[in-house]
Amino acid sequence: MTDNLAAPAWCLGCSHPIYDGRRGEWDWYCRQWSPTGILCTNVAVLRERCYRVREYFARKEAST
Repeated sequence: MTDNLAAPAWCLGCSHPIYDGRRGEWDWYCRQWSPTGILCTNVAVLRERCYRVREYFARKEAST
């Protein structure tokens, strides 16, 4: 997701993702569940904590 200015599809509509350049690499972080942010690509953790991510992947898995 480096240099991608669009939030991941499972984060669209959420007001908590931020695009941050920490550690020299730009990426999306969700700050809803952590003040420092959880990488939006860390789907395993976000699926446990965020209904939006859970529902996105449930729909995606149901459609396949």
